[in-house]
Amino acid sequence: MPQDTIYSPRRAQVGQFAFDDRVVDVFPDMIARSVPGYSSMLAMVEQMTRTHAAPHSQLYDLGCSLGAATECIRQHAPTSCTLHAIDSSAAMIARLREVLTKSTAGTCETVLHESDIRAVAVQNASLVVLNLTLQFL
Repeated sequence: MPQDTIYSPRRAQVGQFAFDDRVVDVFPDMIARSVPGYSSMLAMVEQMTRTHAAPHSQLYDLGCSLGAATECIRQHAPTSCTLHAIDSSAAMIARLREVLTKSTAGTCETVLHESDIRAVAVQNASLVVLNLTLQFL
């Protein structure tokens, strides 16, 4: 896993944060170091999926980034569900698409959406995950 050093160099001014290719390359390290208890959050997503994902329903990962929660949901959801992984960052969705082509986790249909989550109609949902996303809206 590449180490996040994006903000290590001294700068007179730090620009606006963006989920671009530079961030995508180091995102797993960035989130692991900056979010205490992140692995516990993912364990809760697994438990919520086991408990609440109903057969033949829609599941949503809003602000999916590189799909850590998406993978948890895919591993534990009924196969008849459809999982919608949604993120506004083209770089995040492109990398998640690569990750999912190599993944053997779960068998429910997974649809990726490059979209602002505020424009998504959540319908027939038995599980909606919004993990560390609200602060970016």
